[in-house]
Amino acid sequence: MLKAENLNFSIGEKTILDRVSLEIKQGEIFAILGPNGAGKSTLMKCLSGYEKPTRGNITLMGQAFASFSLTDLAAIRAVLTQSVSINFPFTALEVAAMGRGQFSGVGQDMRDYDIAREAMQLTEVSHLEERLISTLSGGEQQRVHMARILAQLWDQTDCILFLDEPTSALDLKHQFMLFDICRTLASQKNFAVVVILHDLQLAKRMTDQALLLDAGKIFAVGASADVINIDTVSTLYDINRSQVML
Repeated sequence: MLKAENLNFSIGEKTILDRVSLEIKQGEIFAILGPNGAGKSTLMKCLSGYEKPTRGNITLMGQAFASFSLTDLAAIRAVLTQSVSINFPFTALEVAAMGRGQFSGVGQDMRDYDIAREAMQLTEVSHLEERLISTLSGGEQQRVHMARILAQLWDQTDCILFLDEPTSALDLKHQFMLFDICRTLASQKNFAVVVILHDLQLAKRMTDQALLLDAGKIFAVGASADVINIDTVSTLYDINRSQVML
């Protein structure tokens, strides 16, 4: 579905990504892992179209990524960034309905709000729909924003979903809930899901493929159950083997 070849990304003389190649297939959950500063978020920004790589090629469904219009991309690609700041007094329902903007233009119609409510049911925030987003806890806000991007791709199939540390503020129950949603999208709607995680146990258990980054370079890539192991993790994170919990 998505293929990247020899991606480089630099800012000035600093190289953040160095010759990164990967392939992400429909129907799978693909993890991007690595220590702080490894280039994970930059890689996701390049893969999702938020940043343009300095060198290299990205194709989506066999077509050059750069050839997609923003409208076309919005119908097949959704992104949940690491942090979303909303400084206006929107309710949780209004935020979730923002995911429908590419279909309705300015403002939403009743169908958009119906879809937003269904997405909020999935992420278990329906009871918060009238609350201002600013009054919610970090985990509650994260689940509302997950509902927003689910609403964006609600009626679609064969899409790609990018999630940057989506479980950072979630309790254990809602971490599993999120991955249950991702697995359903992958298996029933043929989505590809790309997720940045720091929880290696969760990545090993809940994802299909994993790419491990080290200082902008690929350290390992392959089936999550294989590449997330004691030897790889202890070397990549520079910790003793006895400290690795998998």
